[in-house]
Amino acid sequence: MGEAPGADSAAARRWVCPPEVGWVVETARIVVVHRGTGAAHSLEYPEAAVWDLLSRGYSCERTISMLCAIASLEPRAAEQCVLAAIESWAGSGILVETGDHG
Repeated sequence: MGEAPGADSAAARRWVCPPEVGWVVETARIVVVHRGTGAAHSLEYPEAAVWDLLSRGYSCERTISMLCAIASLEPRAAEQCVLAAIESWAGSGILVETGDHG
């Protein structure tokens, strides 16, 4: 799939927010805070839409598909957006892969 590490099977992956991470929806953005480190992330559109979809339990594949419709993106652009967001958020510890690949 994309250039992100491990992206070859991204369509089968599911991601979750670990218990030490909380978020709040504000006007035009989502603020995510890692309670353990105090790090805060301000997510604006379209990344906020990606966060919302993943936090609802949608697979990476479904999130890409929905982002195409939500943001009027071509499939490759939506894929790049989703994979880049996941790579960034996983790297900062605010998103972790779950063992549920169903």
